[in-house]
Amino acid sequence: MALTKVTGSGADGLTLSSTDVTVASGDLLFGTSAKGVVLGATSNTAANTLEDYEEGDWTPTNNGTSNVTLDIRGASYTKIGRCVVLRFYIGITATSSDNCIIGGLPFTSSAENNEFSVGTFNHNSGSAGEGLCRIGYDANTINVLNTNNNYKTWNLFNNSFIISTIPYFTDS
Repeated sequence: MALTKVTGSGADGLTLSSTDVTVASGDLLFGTSAKGVVLGATSNTAANTLEDYEEGDWTPTNNGTSNVTLDIRGASYTKIGRCVVLRFYIGITATSSDNCIIGGLPFTSSAENNEFSVGTFNHNSGSAGEGLCRIGYDANTINVLNTNNNYKTWNLFNNSFIISTIPYFTDS
């Protein structure tokens, strides 16, 4: 089959062949919602359709005690389908040693009770070290856990920071 170039009504740059669609300029847009790109399948099934991609910033909040103040130095996310990847760098000011629970996630985690996410973080809380950040199922908070204290919620100290990347799944 010969190549066909589609022209008119803003379609300049769109070429169709028997095997490919080439968009030379512009974006590929869907005219209605709930449409996407079918990947690796010979039939259009929901499980093989990528219909959601999003990048943005989010605002971490203090869901622990009022003695903690967060200094957000950077917080962003990427959502591809159901998978969300959070990245954040947070400075901490605490008037006393308190639990660290971070809220404000851009999406609630999956409600499936066998899904939870764990990411490591670097911190400086009197001495440099590492810990775990845990997002439970059906949650919109991150529990910051101390690996040196039987994985209890992290007790923060003044002038500490947390840097982490955490992947998790959502139902939306």
